[in-house]
Amino acid sequence: MAQNKYAFARYKIIDRELSRKDYVKTADLVDICLKECEMGITVRSIQKDIQDMQTDSFLGYYAPIEYDKSKKAYFYADSKYSITGFGLKEEEINTLQIFAGKLNLYKNYPIFKDFSTAIEKVLQAVQIRKSLKNVEQRQYIQTQNIPMCLGTEFIPNIVTALEEQKIIEFEYQKYGDNNIKKRILYPYLLKEDSNRWYIIGKLKGKKQLTTFAIDDRIKSLYITSEYFSPDKIDFDEYFKYSFGISVFDEPVTEVILSFDAHQGFYIKSLPLHSTQKVLVDNNEELRISIQVKPSYEFYSKILSYGKAVKVVSPNKLQEEIKVHIDALSKIY
Repeated sequence: MAQNKYAFARYKIIDRELSRKDYVKTADLVDICLKECEMGITVRSIQKDIQDMQTDSFLGYYAPIEYDKSKKAYFYADSKYSITGFGLKEEEINTLQIFAGKLNLYKNYPIFKDFSTAIEKVLQAVQIRKSLKNVEQRQYIQTQNIPMCLGTEFIPNIVTALEEQKIIEFEYQKYGDNNIKKRILYPYLLKEDSNRWYIIGKLKGKKQLTTFAIDDRIKSLYITSEYFSPDKIDFDEYFKYSFGISVFDEPVTEVILSFDAHQGFYIKSLPLHSTQKVLVDNNEELRISIQVKPSYEFYSKILSYGKAVKVVSPNKLQEEIKVHIDALSKIY
């Protein structure tokens, strides 16, 4: 069998034509291959390709191709068969392309390279590219490039520990602390937030969940041989009222914010929080309410809007924002 890109290109062409038409003549396949692959091909080569698609164990297609002597043409005995075996719709293919682009955010992380490669193989298998000609593909989806954080080399081991439900042990040094402490953690969740990765779990001897950043604060990490049975936790519910990665054991606060009309367009198109509700929407303002547990990340987000937003309530949050503004003004 000719194990090269031209042979596989011909297999795809043969499969495509047999899937589209009831009967396909060998001469037609020769013409199409010549046009799309821009290389000469003989009738004998096409016949050999079809034989390989039918019987070759390396390919594993075992395609149900039969020959009709009266029509002097090939056809699929199973009209639903395809060597791709996926049967994806055009809109599903487009979604895969976008998702593949999204994975590009994490292309530098070893643990995600297999995902990217797998999706690329699917895209190739369902013939995403409209032509088999050797031309450069134009770029029409570009995602944000995120620099890889220090410490992410530990992610593969963390994922393994999560899958196998094994306890991990690591050395952790808080910023500004000269002491390095050994931590024994029952891992529950790997979470990404604002381009950083975190491991959430329960420290040995503790009942509450604890979050550790996966960065240069982790000095070493390994998987122990000890298994554990994790409690069932609904993390969607756990993070429902959080803003960012921080989750505090305190009541949920209803926060009412007033954005100027221009900024309001952006807040409506990309909500600030999943609990967002529109209270007022006119030419003067967009007033919304959200249910959150205010955190450092929340204050930073509000401050990032500058004069485009005003905290309407609660008063406690107004005072907290004023403290941040006063501190900021003193450094200029």
